[in-house]
Amino acid sequence: MINKFIEKYFDTRISLLLLFFIGILTIFISNYLYIYEPALSQQDSKFYILLANNLNNYFYIYKEVALRILPSFLVYLINFFLDIDIFNSFKILNYIFFIFLLLKIFFFFKKFNIKSNIAFSSVLILYFFNNSVVYSVFNTYQLLDILLYIFSIFIIESSIFNKRNYMFIFSILAIFTKEFLFLLVILSYLNNFYIYKKNNIFYDLSLIITIFLLHFYFAGLFNNQEFIINKNSMTKDLSHYFKLIYHCLFVDKNFLFFAPYIFIFFFSRKIFIFLKKYYLIVCYSLLPVIPSVVMYDLVGNNFFRVHYQGYFILVIFILIFLVKQISRNKFLLNCYFLLPITFSIDFIYIFLNIKQSGFYNYYQLLRYEYFSGYYFFSIIFLYILFISNNKKII
Repeated sequence: MINKFIEKYFDTRISLLLLFFIGILTIFISNYLYIYEPALSQQDSKFYILLANNLNNYFYIYKEVALRILPSFLVYLINFFLDIDIFNSFKILNYIFFIFLLLKIFFFFKKFNIKSNIAFSSVLILYFFNNSVVYSVFNTYQLLDILLYIFSIFIIESSIFNKRNYMFIFSILAIFTKEFLFLLVILSYLNNFYIYKKNNIFYDLSLIITIFLLHFYFAGLFNNQEFIINKNSMTKDLSHYFKLIYHCLFVDKNFLFFAPYIFIFFFSRKIFIFLKKYYLIVCYSLLPVIPSVVMYDLVGNNFFRVHYQGYFILVIFILIFLVKQISRNKFLLNCYFLLPITFSIDFIYIFLNIKQSGFYNYYQLLRYEYFSGYYFFSIIFLYILFISNNKKII
């Protein structure tokens, strides 16, 4: 009875409207809770601002930042044609692309023949379970992060469903957004070849590689300064890295960022069969994760952002796998559909109690110290995984 009600009233149209409303509500709450701190603009954001003010700075700022010119270029266009100041241009684009991201990932889940109501819940699980994406709504100069998620989804979808033109276009956009997306582009093309065995995609890939090499050469061409980074920390012995891993995962409790999804690899053999078709893309998903753990002293407080820029891809495939396995069990599907309700505990607490930096502190520390929505979510997720007695899962 409940299942029929959910399927009837959470069709594609209603799901999209709700996602749009949730996106708008998130933006509203972020502005209610948080006023952007100008001090943040003295960090990486200052380079994005320099680029947005004058595109010629592409040749003069640090190469690592110049390689990420696309977000600032879009802001430059808004500022030039609409005469909106740089801060508000970042803000407008950030909000538009955030809502677009929610809608885009919904259709991505639908590509795997997942029902609208389940795709709706999957989007909320993916982007509201942690603060990696929502943080970008608070810190509007992190437009780069939002675009990274969007372009990653387009590239992966194009690779899996053999959309050559889309894969080429979004690969070009990606390599001008975040330098390590170049690896996703290469592996996605190889994954496409692995599935479809069509040699013509290598012409596109050769052109993309050429464009990236030219971009890499010209970015920061006239800047001879080294990017500020503690390179001494990268020359330590092996014991140093083991200490970093331990500190990252257990002292700072960052292993909780990987739970409860990671349990599916210990208790499900079929997940590996499912992932085999996408193994090159899955390999890429680990690339931001492993360095962010091993070189934790370089990542520090940005761990929650950096690791998820790859890990979210693995979470997508885990959710698709889980949904496919429980697709005939209406009770478990209902449990899965209702999972995002557990987040309301956290968001109500945030709305009533938190201002400014408290948002980060809550997600990084406080929600692990009492029976928060995180634990309710994890318990129900693990219940779906273990207690179902469904041999397809266990």
